[in-house]
Formats: sequence, C-alpha cells, structure tokens
Amino acid sequence: MDKFNRRNIDNLIKSKVTKSEIMLYMFLVKCQDTFGCVKAVRMTETINALNITKKSFYNAIEGLERKGLVIHSKNTKNEYYHDFIVRNNNEEDMDNGYIDISKKALSLSNLNRLKAGEILLLLKLLSFSGTSNNSVVSYRKKTKEFFKLIKELFMIKSRTIRLYIKKLMDSELFYAEERNHVIHFHKLGFMEENGNYGETYNIHLIRRLISRFKIKAEETVIIDVAGLIRQYAKRIEGNIETFFNNIFVQYQEKELNSKLFHRILTSNL
Repeated sequence: MDKFNRRNIDNLIKSKVTKSEIMLYMFLVKCQDTFGCVKAVRMTETINALNITKKSFYNAIEGLERKGLVIHSKNTKNEYYHDFIVRNNNEEDMDNGYIDISKKALSLSNLNRLKAGEILLLLKLLSFSGTSNNSVVSYRKKTKEFFKLIKELFMIKSRTIRLYIKKLMDSELFYAEERNHVIHFHKLGFMEENGNYGETYNIHLIRRLISRFKIKAEETVIIDVAGLIRQYAKRIEGNIETFFNNIFVQYQEKELNSKLFHRILTSNL
C-alpha cells in the first residue's frame, strides 16, 4: 500500500527491531492491502528482495510477531507460503498521518544500504513533518531538545545519533546543520523523487496469481504485467485483485506473455 502509519514508527524503535526485521516490515507494508493483509508471501521472493538469508527471514518473522508488530500464519492453500497482518497499518489507521514510502529513497534496495537505526531515524525525521505526502522539506528543533528526544526514544548516545545523521547526509537523504543551538534538517532532492506507487504490492500480486494458476514467467514479464495494474487502476471497477484473478482465469497459456495478457485485460475494461 506504500502508506506507513506515523504512530508505528515509535513502536518499531522501542521494540529495537533488527535490520532483517525492519526490512521485512517495510516489505510487508509495501505489499499489504488496505486492510493490512499480505497473503502468500514466498520465502524465496522475500529473501531475494531483501538480500537476506533464509535463517534471517524466519528469525525476522519470529521477532516481528513476538514484538506484536505483525500477525503471522501459514497460508491455508500452500504450507510453504506465509500470510501476514501488519498491525495498526490499515487504511483507517492513516487518519492521524502517514509516510508515503513509495519514494525512490525508501525503496528496499536503498534502505538496504542503511543500518536498522539509520532507517528508523530516517522514518522518525519524516514523521516530524506530520503530513501525508512528506511535503514539508525541512524540520528544525533546539539541538538539546532534539538529542534528548532521540536519546530517550532510541536508548543510544549522542555520538551514535550523530553517526546516524552523518550516514543520512552521506546518502544524500537529509542535510543537517546546527545554528544558534538549533538543529535544522533539510530533505535533499533524492528524498523528493517519486517512485512507482504500489509497485511492490503489484509485483507481489502478480507473483501470487501466476503461482495460483501455475503459469511460468520471467522476472521482466512479471514486472511488465505488474505495471499494467498501475496503468489501468483508475479504469478498473471493484477490487483489483478480483479483476486480475478473472483475467488469469481467461488466460490459457502456460507461460506469461505481457502482450497477450494486455490484450485480454483491455478487452475486459
């Protein structure tokens, strides 16, 4: 869904999530529907997307569930697949503000370059804007107050906070400066670049459907077909998953072909 409830950030910080846990959590948020549900998550798909090991994947599931951040269960139709509910992150939970995590800077590949604490500080800085679209490009607070807040929340020393800030600056996400005992944060251009909203969710949906209908597909074709969801979303009436499921019912080939699929899709609009 690419919407991250601002209130969940403090829960993640206080839970002291590991790098694998925060990466899996971000992946699930990107894949979830408006009810916070993520169905039929494959271990291989996830470890490739997050660049983690099989052991880290299962440890992350256990950790997130133990910390009360997600609900996990085995998929009822395929025991090798996993179903999740991301707690407190459905559409109704967004009334108090959310972070748009479809930005390119918040892609899984870019987040993977940061440590867990750096990712959490980045999310916390974005949450200070208090907007749904991250439109506020700067944030300032008295230096002592800022460090006191972050130290108490993260339970870390000032030196560690400064190292996190330096990493965010080196990654061209934020620029920070101190003037007259006030620390100023400015979002840099990379943070403003739009990604493809819902891209991770769309790709995950297509992977689920080709698995359900036992259709072979190359990765590039999956991405192309997933792009059709974004392209035609406004013209599709009703539930998108139901609509695309019906398209796959009509698709008779054993291998996914984006041009043929496109033709069937447009004939159903």
